[in-house]
This record gives sequence, structure tokens and C-alpha cells, in this order.
Amino acid sequence: MFLTYCLVTVSIVGAYVYLIISIMEKWSELPGHQITDEAIGYPSVSFIIPARNEAKYIGKCIDHLIIQSDRFPGIVKEIIIVDDHSEDDTVEIVQTKLYPSLQLLYLKDHLVGPRESYNAFKKLALNLGLAHATGDYIIQMDADTYCGPDYLEVVLSTLGQGEFDMVAAPVCFDSEGGSAFQDFQALDFVGMMALTAVGIDSGHWHLSNGANLIYRRGIVSFEDSGYASGDDIFAIQKVARDSKDNITFLKDKRAIVRTPAETTLSGFISQRLRWATKNKGLKEKGLWVIMATPYIMVMWFLVHFVGYFFFGPITLVMALMQLMAKMGIDYLYLKELSIYFEIEAAMKNFWYCSLAHILYIGIIGTMSFFVRRYNWKGRRVS
Repeated sequence: MFLTYCLVTVSIVGAYVYLIISIMEKWSELPGHQITDEAIGYPSVSFIIPARNEAKYIGKCIDHLIIQSDRFPGIVKEIIIVDDHSEDDTVEIVQTKLYPSLQLLYLKDHLVGPRESYNAFKKLALNLGLAHATGDYIIQMDADTYCGPDYLEVVLSTLGQGEFDMVAAPVCFDSEGGSAFQDFQALDFVGMMALTAVGIDSGHWHLSNGANLIYRRGIVSFEDSGYASGDDIFAIQKVARDSKDNITFLKDKRAIVRTPAETTLSGFISQRLRWATKNKGLKEKGLWVIMATPYIMVMWFLVHFVGYFFFGPITLVMALMQLMAKMGIDYLYLKELSIYFEIEAAMKNFWYCSLAHILYIGIIGTMSFFVRRYNWKGRRVS
């Protein structure tokens, strides 16, 4: 019995360490994008930004997109903001932005029947934006994001060099506040970005983030999958089933869009449940493996404490060995990524973040199996 316990522990730790090392190596080998003169011409693009109660951020988001549009006159066909029943000053702020290609659409004007009969409002907002877009490609962003000055140049160069159906691009949380809570979110998220890039490059799994997703107009529509979230992941997995080779990850710092971290624990839990509950609808086997490995790694800590009553203090030694292995490999992984995504300051709270990550994976991962409905931006959705 004890030997089995030891062998399982070593196997789980080995699998986790091997997974992280593999991702680190493949991320390092993934070439960065280079702007060249090989582009045969830039396609036109339409920005689509669904917005609900984003008065705090949407002005900055639009201002940065206007800068992009001014740099490439005629290329940006529309900047489409779709208001999703905002209850703050989101609409008023958009209306102050007098720009020829800026469009404001109201989701409430296009729904049939009572609002309570709908669940996936963001998908409805995206479909409404798609119906009004005329660009060759759609650039989908969130209303609380902002991009750098060279963002569109990098995206257009990528689109001009290949016949891509979809381009997943990087997203990073701001950690400017410097709190340990914000640093935890920033580090956790850059880890997911590397996972996204490696999965797409290898073809073994497909993740994306709707805050920075580019796709050919006409190949994506957002169906009600039964989940309020998941517009991005379900979309890329559908495209992957049809044309896996025509998807790429845009590894370029200039293509990063940044978004604020959650400031409250309740908001954070709702956000992560929103992301995690849709995992039950994912079908790629490779994705299940990379999700299951960290979860099993974390949940095995409970086995050590139960094992204490059978095997004595040696189980605490095994638990400490597992903890040191996880922290060590996570440090190497996140140190490299924090440098790339320019959030090195977040590493000052790494040890806190590493312990918090164990609780986060264990609690949110377990809740995602049982929680069906949750609150998000003032709505009760599933």
C-alpha cells in the first residue's frame, strides 16, 4: 500500500513537471513574428467590441482603436461597439467619440421576447456586430482592453503573409497596482497564454481569448452552446475541426492587448467560474490532458494528509517534496513568461501566488463540476 502511494505520488509529480518543461521548451522554440515586405497586400478589418457596464474602460479602448484606424486609413472599415444592456455610462461615453467609422449598436433593439429567455448575451452581441461588419477580417476585442501603437501593423502583416482563417493573439493582465492579488492573476494568465500558443502550434489543443481574436469574416458565428461564456474557445475549436492548418498564434509583444485584473474576490470567483464551467463542453482530448494534470497534481495534496493517518509523518515529507517540485518548475516557467510579457514586477509575489494557485485550482476546479449558474455583470447566467 505504501509503495503504491509513493509510486503514484512520483508519477503525478513527474507528469506535471514534464508538462511544464514541454510547454517551456515549445514556447521558447516558437518563432516570434517578423514584419517583412513579403505581404502581398493588407486585407480590410472590422473591430467588434461587445460592451456591458464598461464605462470605466471603454473610452481608453476606443481611443487606442482610433489611433490604429488613423494609421491605416481605409483598412479599418468599422469600429463596432455593441451595447449589451449597459446600466452605467457606457453608451454615453461611446456617443462622445465622434469618429466616422465608429458604430454603436444596441443589442436590446434586436432581441425578440423577454430578456430572461436569453443566456448567452455576449454571443448575441457578437453576432449582431458580425451582421454589420464589412471587413475581410474581424478583430474581436473586449471593451476593457487596450492595445499598443503598433498593434494593427503587426496583425495586418500577419494576415498579409498567410491565408489564415483565424489568428489567436496574446492577452495580458495589467499588474500595475502591484497587489499580490493582481500579481497572481497576471502570472496565472501569462501561463495560459503560453499554453494557448503551444497548443495551436502543435495542433494538439486549441485555446483562444475573445479579448484578442482575429478571424476571416464569414467563417464564425456564435451559437448558443448552453454556456454564457466560451464564444472564443468554441469558435477556435470549430475552425480547427474544419481547417486546423489555417490557425496560428501571433507571438509578438506588439500584438499584446492588456486588460485590468479583477479587484474583488467575488468578481474573481465569478470570472473564473465563467471560464471553468464551459470546460465540460470541450471535446479535444489533448485539452482534457492539460487541464487534468494540474488538477490531479493539486488534489493529490489531500491524499498526503489523509495518508498521514495510515503511514505517519513520512506523508508530510512526500507532500513537501511535491510542493517544492511544483513551486520550482512554476518559478522557472513564470519567470521566463513574466519577462516576455513585461510583468517581471509580479514575480515579487511569486511565493504567495504559488500557494494561492494550489487553492485556486482545487477550489475553482472542483466547483466547476457542480456549479451551473453564477453571477456575471449583474446577471444570473449559466
